[in-house]
Amino acid sequence: MTFLERRAGSADDSGQQHGAGRDRATAAVAALGIATSLVLLTGAGPAEAANNPYSARSVCGSSYTVHVASHDLGGKARLHLLYSPSSGYNCSVTIKTTKVGTPSTTEAWLLVSGHRNWKYDKGSYKYYAGPVKSYARHTCVAYAGGHAGVNWTSGWVGCR
Repeated sequence: MTFLERRAGSADDSGQQHGAGRDRATAAVAALGIATSLVLLTGAGPAEAANNPYSARSVCGSSYTVHVASHDLGGKARLHLLYSPSSGYNCSVTIKTTKVGTPSTTEAWLLVSGHRNWKYDKGSYKYYAGPVKSYARHTCVAYAGGHAGVNWTSGWVGCR
């Protein structure tokens, strides 16, 4: 094997890597180790979301004791539908799990069966959209929401 073949990272008869190829492999392993150590030390990975200090119940209010349904918005937010037995109102709220603390388009919607128009809250919010509340005792509702390009709409739920 010539010097140039070794320098280019070729293997010799023993299968040992020589030259630039070995150096690149060693650097890649070292970089991976450093990146892994940083993630373990800081607890910050690419998919980790900041903690949102708000919950659906804290946004809707303490009388909303029945958690009717919820839906994950692609890991970016969670849409919730709560019900207050004492008042007969439903509450829709979208709680962000990404871009928490940074204003970004977030929305929550609520439609009561028999009504033509959705109630909604849509804007550039730091933590959540909503609460959107409507009276719906003994009535079905649909709820919807969105954040960071992910939107979802339920069918009829909470028919009580």
